[in-house]
Amino acid sequence: VLPTIYLGFGLPLFDSLERGVFVISADLAIFQEHVARYRCEESISFFAPKDSDALAQCLISSIQTPKTNASSDLLRQRLSRWTWEDVVNAYIQEMTYQK
Repeated sequence: VLPTIYLGFGLPLFDSLERGVFVISADLAIFQEHVARYRCEESISFFAPKDSDALAQCLISSIQTPKTNASSDLLRQRLSRWTWEDVVNAYIQEMTYQK
């Protein structure tokens, strides 16, 4: 469960998905972006941030009707498109001014 409203990038989301754990998360734009990018909609339920009733409903739903996750191998393959080396290289490229 990721109830945060201040998470900047989403490493806990990636950690959970990579391990094949179903995620219940606050509906943040960055998380929606990652879910769409890595096509893992079947592995997460969103609730409105700061809405404890919506969070409770997600929890109840996940207990009453457990969702099946994409296989860990499939998610790992999708997530492998992003590495720290890629981030560093992109950062360096952005920070390097070329005329």
